[in-house]
Amino acid sequence: YVMPDEVTAIDQQALRYCLRLQKVTIPDMVEVTIPNAAFSYSDFSEVSLGAGVTISSMNNLFQECDMLRKVTIADDASCGTDFSAVYSGDHALEEATIPTSITSIGSNAFQSCVALHKLVYDAADVQTFPTTFASGKLRYDLVIGENVQNIGAGFEVIGRYVEDVTFEPNHTFTVEEGAFSSLSSPLANVSGTVHVDANGLVYTLDEDGTA
Repeated sequence: YVMPDEVTAIDQQALRYCLRLQKVTIPDMVEVTIPNAAFSYSDFSEVSLGAGVTISSMNNLFQECDMLRKVTIADDASCGTDFSAVYSGDHALEEATIPTSITSIGSNAFQSCVALHKLVYDAADVQTFPTTFASGKLRYDLVIGENVQNIGAGFEVIGRYVEDVTFEPNHTFTVEEGAFSSLSSPLANVSGTVHVDANGLVYTLDEDGTA
């Protein structure tokens, strides 16, 4: 299903419980508002949201979509600030991104996402972290995105499930004490101002900006 240009809003029930629709695409030119939980309890395998999308809240947006493997959200899409139970129950989900605008991550964002193998953390500055983030034997590779500005101490809960970490190059951000404590050494002890060079190597910077 490709959404036509004239659509400007989606009812909360319009795309829920769709058991035969496999793919949903909202092109960049479609300026549409999407309510929370709009895609939940459906059997989509792929969802693509273009730059014209405004998501009221990502809370429960794709909850219990058992067949969902991949979600693509344009960088210019407006994704709100809350991220709770977004992919809860999505057993087939392979990759996901926490968008730049997110400031609050709620509990069980990836509950039972047993197939997840890559998570891109691109939130600029999350202020609220959950005490639980996922469950089961979840292990994923983590990518720290180019839009991250600060990683708070509560990030530790996300790091508990990480197999490997890579960083987008040419990027400087801050890491609060304890944020990386659940990651493998030597990253576990990293805090303060961090710079990632063009090769993806990570350096901590002194107050004068020297590595």
